[in-house]
Amino acid sequence: MMKKNKSEIKMDQYMKEFFDLIPIGMVIVDSDTRIKAVNRTIIDMMGGDGIVELGKRFGDGFRCVESLIGGCGSGKACIMCEIRGTIMKAIKTRHTYNNIVLKHEFIVNDKEVSPWYKMSFVPLNIQGKDHVMMTVDDVTDLKI
Repeated sequence: MMKKNKSEIKMDQYMKEFFDLIPIGMVIVDSDTRIKAVNRTIIDMMGGDGIVELGKRFGDGFRCVESLIGGCGSGKACIMCEIRGTIMKAIKTRHTYNNIVLKHEFIVNDKEVSPWYKMSFVPLNIQGKDHVMMTVDDVTDLKI
């Protein structure tokens, strides 16, 4: 089971089931890129239960290679991170950014992987606070 954290977004059972059954990876982060909710698809995409941790910054929670050095946002490549940059841009501009195809390095099952993702970033206001919902589709097989 995924590690629970008091910072997770509260969803009623119906919405949680709906969120989990969507066949595309979904992640909700706050304005500090802290993970507030993930669905079953993204958990499976990243290697299974116990991998993704709610409450951590995106790169830390998903085990970005750069975040292993000093934490998400502090690595020298973080300033150029397309995921982090698009999260911040979506919050600042309140615009949705769709179908961004990017490659990113993560540690999955103790191996460094560099999958291609097609992602969309949707700004949300949840309980009076800025958040971004990301959809994540692994398109690696289409890029090879």
